Formats: sequence, C-alpha cells, structure tokens
Amino acid sequence: MKQMTLKTTSDLSLAIAKDRFSRGTLWRFPARVPLLLLVTGLCLQMPAVWAQQQETPGKAAIPQESPFGTYGSFEKLLQAAQGGDADAQVKVSLCYGKGIGVTQDYEKAFTWAMKAAEQENAGGASIVAGCYLQGKGVEQNIPQAIEWVTKAANRGDVMAQYNLAATYYEGLYGIPKDEEKAFFWAEKAANQGDREAQCLLGVCYLTGKGVTKNLEKSAYWSQKASDQGAPAAQRNMGIFYAMGLGGLKKDVNKALELWKKAAEAGDSEAQYALGSCYAGDVEYYDPDKIYQNMPEAKKWLQKAADQGHERAKETLERLFHIKASS
Repeated sequence: MKQMTLKTTSDLSLAIAKDRFSRGTLWRFPARVPLLLLVTGLCLQMPAVWAQQQETPGKAAIPQESPFGTYGSFEKLLQAAQGGDADAQVKVSLCYGKGIGVTQDYEKAFTWAMKAAEQENAGGASIVAGCYLQGKGVEQNIPQAIEWVTKAANRGDVMAQYNLAATYYEGLYGIPKDEEKAFFWAEKAANQGDREAQCLLGVCYLTGKGVTKNLEKSAYWSQKASDQGAPAAQRNMGIFYAMGLGGLKKDVNKALELWKKAAEAGDSEAQYALGSCYAGDVEYYDPDKIYQNMPEAKKWLQKAADQGHERAKETLERLFHIKASS
C-alpha cells in the first residue's frame, strides 16, 4: 500500500490561527470581570480572532442567583457605577451590551466601559477596544481598538494579551505581522494559564517565529494547552508522540488517544491523522500496536473530508473509491 506522510516538524498543522480566524472569529472579552454570566455569548462582540474561546473550559459563566451578582438588581448596580465603582461600570456596560435588566443600548455600553477604562480598569479597556473594532456604540476605529486592547493587555488582562498575540501573529486589521510581539504577548497570556496562548506559544517554539526554535519547549507548552482540552494542542501533541519529537518517547497509542480527543472535538487535521493511522496509511504505522480498522478509518476520513480537508478527500478516493463532494 502506498504510504502517505502526515505533516512533519517543518509544517505541523498547529492551528491557532487557521482554525479560528478563517471563520471571522471574534475578540474575546475580559475574563476577570466578576459578572461572567454576562460575558458568555455577549452580543457586544469584537470581530476578529477570539470568539471561539468564550467556550474555553475555565472561562465559562459562573452560575449566580442574580445576573447582577451581589448587587441583586440592575438599579443597585447602576448606583454603584454612578458612584465611581469601576467594576460596576464594566458590569453596567455588559448589561447594556447584552440587554440584561435593561434595553440593549450599545452607546450606553460604550460610555460605561469608557468610564471604567479611564480609571485604568482592564475589563473596561478591553470592551472599549471591542466597541471601536466593530463600531458598536461608537464609530469604528481600528487604531483606537488596538490602542485600547494594548492598554488592557498592559494592565494584565489575559484575553487582551492573547488577542494582541493573535493579531500580530496573523497580521489582522491591517496591522503588520510582528512575530516577536506575537510571541511576547502569547507568553504573557500563556503564563496566566490561557490555553489558546499556550497553544500559540507551542507553535512559535516549533516554527521559530518570534523566538529560537525549541522542540522541547514547544512540546511543553503544547502539553499544557492539551491538558486544558485545547483540540489543536491535543492534535499537535499526538504528532509529537507519533514521531518521538520534543524529547518525548515515541508512543503511537498515546498519539491515537490524543488524536481521538481532538477529532471528537471536530479538529479536521486530527480526524485525518486518526483515519490515516487506522488505515495503515502513514509512515509511523506500527502493525504490532495499531490494528488496522478500515471502518474507523473511513469514518474519520469522511468527517475530515466533510470539513473540506483536501488530503482526507484524496485518501478516501484512493483507499475507498469515494468521491468526496467539494
């Protein structure tokens, strides 16, 4: 059987950008705003790289008896905000952005976020950035968006740090790519435990973008992101184990385990890797450890092909004579 080689260390599909940015994803809102219930699924969003991570484990909404936290009502929350409480101002902004306890009003959302931002509140600065980015409640202004998200990042906001890293990594919104800045901000966010930033940091160390190549450090950060359930990182760690990279002992069964987790989460590259392995169609196929399973191979290759994965389509046609639809 003709063998098909998966991506190697020079071009591992460590998708931080491709998986999210291609769908017009959104900037993430600040994680440390206490009223997390309002952050998740907020309508006042920022079009760019980070919406998917609103569903990141560890950043999910925290159930509360009241969506207004200890304030109990929007009226009391507003009173605190009017009294100069920056955190309350952020919450009022989020309430107006989502329309919780009050009629949705983006202009008021922007106004209250700016009040908090002017008090050097990171969450307020991050929301202001989002308003400028999308033109919600204020005229769209990309330079202002970048300025405010940078302020939020400098104030320690982990999501803002990741947002900047991804922006510089991809060169979004007319901002020139800057690999060193991408690495700088990714490292900041990764050290605060952000799984997507950890995944990006692993990519930087793997490819030498913004930092000297280091497979061991790439594996280290990819493992951290994988442990938090990041599908792309799980897939990447599968490749590390399958090929014995980054100081890891080759373990194809461990690779299969990781690929399956990522594949079940919808990662097309993991689906392709899993299907190819079950088909015995990759260079590191080990018949003593992996039992060929053509039904499983077909299932996972089809799932990848259904997502537009070209190599999965080619493999399906070659092995199973299935002409995948475009």
